[in-house]
Amino acid sequence: MKKPATVKAIEDLGRTRLSKSFFLRDFLYSDIAATRGMANHDVSHAHEWQDIEKVMNR
Repeated sequence: MKKPATVKAIEDLGRTRLSKSFFLRDFLYSDIAATRGMANHDVSHAHEWQDIEKVMNR
């Protein structure tokens, strides 16, 4: 996945739906902080999204 380089790109990433109830932005510290390298890397990797969705839909 290409690293977002603009505020708009990180806002768009934050709108990624993880499940019917949750979006990635719900797990990010801050969309704007993420553009400055302060993202919550533990949940922002694409390969983990499926695991998050499984937990949220239990």
